Amino acid sequence: MATSNQIIEGLKILALYNSHGLNAHLGGADHDIIYGIPTDTELSVEDAAKMSELGWHFKEDEGWQRFV
Repeated sequence: MATSNQIIEGLKILALYNSHGLNAHLGGADHDIIYGIPTDTELSVEDAAKMSELGWHFKEDEGWQRFV
């Protein structure tokens, strides 16, 4: 199960890649998954690794996601 810290820290990383910052539109949430902000910009290797450590995964055409 996801912790609030894993969700928050992942969203903070995604906000770094969004010109609108933390107030950006979240991709969405549905039942047991949060869709992070889909982006055409690739995350750095370090940030992508951190996202994976936090339990987030990337899915083509849907962006970063985290099961809760």
